[in-house]
Amino acid sequence: MIETEAPAQYGFKKLGEAVRARRSIKDVAHESDISLGGSRGKKLDAILDTSEQILSSLRSEHADWIDQKRAMLSSYLLGTEPEALEETFSSGLATTVVQEFRTLRGTREKVNKLEEPDYLKDVISAYAFDFFRSLRLSEKMGINPNTALDVARLSYHLNPNKMLGLFKKYPDTNPGVITHAAMHNPKNPDAFIDNFNLEVERLTVKYPDTNPGVIAHAAMGYPKNPDAFLDKVLAGETETPEDEFGLTPTELEELEIGDINLKDN
Repeated sequence: MIETEAPAQYGFKKLGEAVRARRSIKDVAHESDISLGGSRGKKLDAILDTSEQILSSLRSEHADWIDQKRAMLSSYLLGTEPEALEETFSSGLATTVVQEFRTLRGTREKVNKLEEPDYLKDVISAYAFDFFRSLRLSEKMGINPNTALDVARLSYHLNPNKMLGLFKKYPDTNPGVITHAAMHNPKNPDAFIDNFNLEVERLTVKYPDTNPGVIAHAAMGYPKNPDAFLDKVLAGETETPEDEFGLTPTELEELEIGDINLKDN
């Protein structure tokens, strides 16, 4: 069981309501294809400043609860940068507030809620709940902690239950592929995974003597034309994957091709 209890001062019922409301906003944002980029404007900047102040207050108010959760994750996150957890949370929270604002701004009465401290507190608490639960789920699934932090940051897009659903739906798919799909295709990770699995099956037949990890990398990194990439690999004409496509060493390792130097082939 993944621990997700609420701070005693906040109350589990109130937190549950906040989480449900926040997840409803995520669904609307997905359906409406809400943009999270571009300039923010004075009103949104002011709301973001307020959210930082409220977050600081919540940290003091729930210090014991936060320390407890940090202790739970300490061994799992041991190999990450000391400030990574804090920076990742803050980055994802800012995007969460932007998403909330732009999803609600069609109705003045609703968007004005974000100027209410209690409403912002609910948004922050709901994001914290999903962020922590995402990390605990990644730990349970054996996901690399650096990748897990990136996935947790995306809690403004993906509910932890969605991630759990992906792992259950694709039990034979490498967890690294699933987390990559969640990170880089958060609106429709299922479509990416389905296409990946079909391509791996097809490419394995076409290139029977090629390392399965290289085939997996081709299917994930070059979905439009994996055949061309594999032909280059076999001809010794390709660059290292991380230079050419931008995959991290962690992702390569999770695809089981970290020990293959394609540049030297």
